[in-house]
Amino acid sequence: ERTEFVDVKAQGAVRTLRVVLSGSEYADIIELWLAPDFRYLPVKARYTNSNGDVIEQLATTINFR
Repeated sequence: ERTEFVDVKAQGAVRTLRVVLSGSEYADIIELWLAPDFRYLPVKARYTNSNGDVIEQLATTINFR
């Protein structure tokens, strides 16, 4: 778990906690950047498979009421 800032276009730099999910039996890695100031909403997600292929998603705006 690590504190990092992620740039969300509409909000600017958002403080996040980076969580890495992996296991010894799997080569796949899932990384989540959770924003504690927004109820731990995931603002960034990255999946890396055993071949090194990467899929990444990034929030562009956060709208809470």
